[in-house]
Amino acid sequence: MGEPEAAPLLILCALEAELAPLRPLLEGRPGIRLAVTGTGPRLASTAARRLVPASRMVVSLGCCGALRDGAGPGLLVIPRRVLREEGPVADPDPGWVSSAVAAAQHLGFLVDEGPLLSVSAPLLDPASKHAQATRTGAIAVDMETAAIGAVAAELGRPYLCVRVVLDTVDESLPGASSAEALTLPALRARLQQVAVRPAQCLCELLDESRSLRSAPPR
Repeated sequence: MGEPEAAPLLILCALEAELAPLRPLLEGRPGIRLAVTGTGPRLASTAARRLVPASRMVVSLGCCGALRDGAGPGLLVIPRRVLREEGPVADPDPGWVSSAVAAAQHLGFLVDEGPLLSVSAPLLDPASKHAQATRTGAIAVDMETAAIGAVAAELGRPYLCVRVVLDTVDESLPGASSAEALTLPALRARLQQVAVRPAQCLCELLDESRSLRSAPPR
């Protein structure tokens, strides 16, 4: 399937709470479309199937949880590999990963290129986080990127993931969903502090690329 002429860069977040800090930086930029998918792989896949065909490239943007000791809140995760429980996923575009990492470092952010694991249910306690880290070798976890990446690969679109760590590997989360976890005052305050970093990184990357329509760097 060929990409449409002047197709936008599609940026997908699971929650409006993740997208809200990004809007002042990204909304209104030419050639960019922002959308909320909802939480989890099923909703992410549904949204991606609806939106990716009219897009040039896809970015999974938002928060993630740490699976490694020492990965603290504010760490940017820009993975070169994305994993899921049921099997492999196409890798994020390597050229865009390298450029995004360089952009993050230029802004002075700590960044890790290690594997990201996407799960179907949130990891709410340290035991489950450590178990998945041991099983997969992933450094962080989310619920949407693998589903988004699978759709992008199926449709022949490059994709990139830029996530920021919100909760550490030794923190327990309340409730049964990401939205419920964000009702915890400490996490909500932390989100307000660090959620803008993926957007700042992406803006730096786009400013460096000079053109949203240029081919991904390789």
